[in-house]
Amino acid sequence: ETQREALLLVNCVTPYFREEILQNVMLIFGFIGSNMIMCDDEFSLKVMDDTMSHVIPLVTGGDEQVQDSVIEVFIDAFRDIAAHRRLHLFRKLSSLLDEENHLWFISFKLTERVIAMSKGEQKEFLDFARILVSSYDPIVQLHTFAVLIKVASLIDSGSSVIFRRNVTYNLRQRQEVVQLLVFNLMNMIANAEFKSKVDQCEWQEKAPHFNEFMESLLHFIESVTKERVEKKAFGYSKAVTRSLNKILENGKETSSDSLLTNSQMALLSIKLLTKCYKEKEKTTKLFEQALQIVVDMLSESKANSHNVIACAILCMTQVAVTIGNQAIPFLPSVISIILKYFVERSAVVVLSCITALTKIIRHFCHFLGSNLPQLISMACNATGEYKDDVMFSQRFKVVKKHLATSVPMRTLLESIGNAYNELSTKSEEPILSLLSIFSEALSHAEQADVEANLQSAQKLLFTALDYRNVHWKLKTAMAINTVEDKTIQCIITMVPKLSEKTFRPFFYKLYDWAIRTKEDQFQRVLTFYRTMNKLGETLRSLFCVFAAPYIVNNCVNLLDTIEKSGVDEATG
Repeated sequence: ETQREALLLVNCVTPYFREEILQNVMLIFGFIGSNMIMCDDEFSLKVMDDTMSHVIPLVTGGDEQVQDSVIEVFIDAFRDIAAHRRLHLFRKLSSLLDEENHLWFISFKLTERVIAMSKGEQKEFLDFARILVSSYDPIVQLHTFAVLIKVASLIDSGSSVIFRRNVTYNLRQRQEVVQLLVFNLMNMIANAEFKSKVDQCEWQEKAPHFNEFMESLLHFIESVTKERVEKKAFGYSKAVTRSLNKILENGKETSSDSLLTNSQMALLSIKLLTKCYKEKEKTTKLFEQALQIVVDMLSESKANSHNVIACAILCMTQVAVTIGNQAIPFLPSVISIILKYFVERSAVVVLSCITALTKIIRHFCHFLGSNLPQLISMACNATGEYKDDVMFSQRFKVVKKHLATSVPMRTLLESIGNAYNELSTKSEEPILSLLSIFSEALSHAEQADVEANLQSAQKLLFTALDYRNVHWKLKTAMAINTVEDKTIQCIITMVPKLSEKTFRPFFYKLYDWAIRTKEDQFQRVLTFYRTMNKLGETLRSLFCVFAAPYIVNNCVNLLDTIEKSGVDEATG
């Protein structure tokens, strides 16, 4: 009771006897340490709290040396404090002294104190240092980590002054303090709770402290590595380097997780903001800037997460579609990005590319330019590759439909021709997809469009009809027939769109291409008569009027040739 009354009296007289209390501060807190702290009841705890709240701010008055002395007194009394009261008292102490500037010193002194202890005794102090630091806001923790790394670096370099505080160590003590600091720091950063807290912070808030920490860490790693090489201090340096690298790895992981989450949220936010878009110059400029940032990020492969890449592709496309004609200068970059990421093995990235491609074709069909053959080839190749996946197959059907119905006929035919040259050496699936685009384009086209682009259409058809002649030694009869049937279907789709004036020249060209040919290209004759057979089945009236009379004589001549020479000789 007398001790409590004495402390209560000290609390009351502190404002009036600051100098006297300052001169006896060590006695006061030594008195607390050796007596009151061991009294583990709520009243004693309140007396200590009140004493600390009244005495510490008044006696220290911002004097760093006095503040350090007070911290030393509490650390001296560490083992006298009940284990369940330690965190409360040290948090109270650090808050009174400003935790941002003194938490590192408390942690450092707790670590320094264990140098001469056994492993078992060390654990109690080091564990408490971790618990104390981890009880604070993650921003304070990051700042504390950065300072502790600098402290370890200064001690390692042999400095006798650490942030205006004199220290004296021999070589063994210096190495042991550095190792303990780094080891404890490694465990603090590896803590899952710390990572979770950091992830919940805004990047702008934590960026300065995180950057400070990473910069200090990298400088220290460089210093230790250099010392290891020059002085060949392998045992000590190897242990420190290993711990520092683990800290770096955990730091990167924390920053990476946080950045991934923030990046995804930012991209999704931009995408959602497009729904509020109004055609105002200021708003358009902002979206153009956002589009440029996303394009740069994807072009330079700054995103490593498949989810972030997928979000970025969808965001980029949505912004481009939203600002309409203002996005035309960005189209070459947008399309090349879609082509670049389409080869990814990640389903989520490929799916986002398909969705993006559909929107780009639908909204910018007149501005696809030189990239259109690549887009068509990519869609046709992927159709074969993903034919067993129902979801992907449906998406590709939509892409092909938009290609066939949205792109102007003149541009589309030229691009299909270029794509055919690339795909004709591959398997049948991509070619069939390409011809299905051609067939659908013909079915949706007006008669005027077909006749205006008849020359390009004929060129493409004759190239496709020559598939048998070019590949009959390389492909199976079934594969050749499949491709040829699809080409004939394109002809059957196109013919009703032609007038008599345009159909006759087309038929005569087809006849000349097949019949009046060299003897070693007899495969064209087979293609011609297979075409005539299909025309006769589906367009009987047209075939009877125009085609049948014209080819009767040739049929007779062919039959005579086959009868006289034998089938093998006639076909070469």
